[in-house]
Amino acid sequence: MNRDILVARPVRNAARSLVRSPGFTATAVLSVGVAIGLACSVYAVIAATFFAALPHREPERLVEFWQTERPGSSQPSDYLAPDRMDEWVRKEDFRTLEVVAATGVGPRLIFRGTEQALKVTTAPVLGDWFRTLGVNVARGRVLTPEDLRPGAPPAAVVSDAFWREYMGGADLHNIVLSGLDYAVVGVTPASLTSDRTVWIPVESLPT
Repeated sequence: MNRDILVARPVRNAARSLVRSPGFTATAVLSVGVAIGLACSVYAVIAATFFAALPHREPERLVEFWQTERPGSSQPSDYLAPDRMDEWVRKEDFRTLEVVAATGVGPRLIFRGTEQALKVTTAPVLGDWFRTLGVNVARGRVLTPEDLRPGAPPAAVVSDAFWREYMGGADLHNIVLSGLDYAVVGVTPASLTSDRTVWIPVESLPT
């Protein structure tokens, strides 16, 4: 018997069965579609989490420091005071490192948008953090050591999500955070973070 006939006959029988049972056919097709979509979503998350390159320049040269809960403990603290961060940045014991810079989760400041007041996440910066990690901006520029010196006019870099949702994706302009006027000098790429974050110098944190 012809091999093509052997292959075609089961296919035709299966097709007839599917046509005779439209409810079953729709359920089967829908189930397969959902399974494929779920598998693609899981793969995308795993690829982005475990296999994607870090958004930093030369990540193998980076060393991360954490404050512990207490001396001799290996449990990292969730909080690091800005004055301790500043002490680490300036500490002579770190002279073996090329650069020491720091950032963290700062206080949530009040941003007064066009319609309502919102609490936004801030990331206080010490040292040349953006350039140390090789983080570029999509618009404008990063915070520089000149922006970080005491007495410098308050400047900020915002995430792409903050810029689009709270600034309307418009040209860079000043924003007010908890009563203090900040000049937005740059916008980070969307690939850096999906959060609505504002990076500001520690020196310019509102009292």
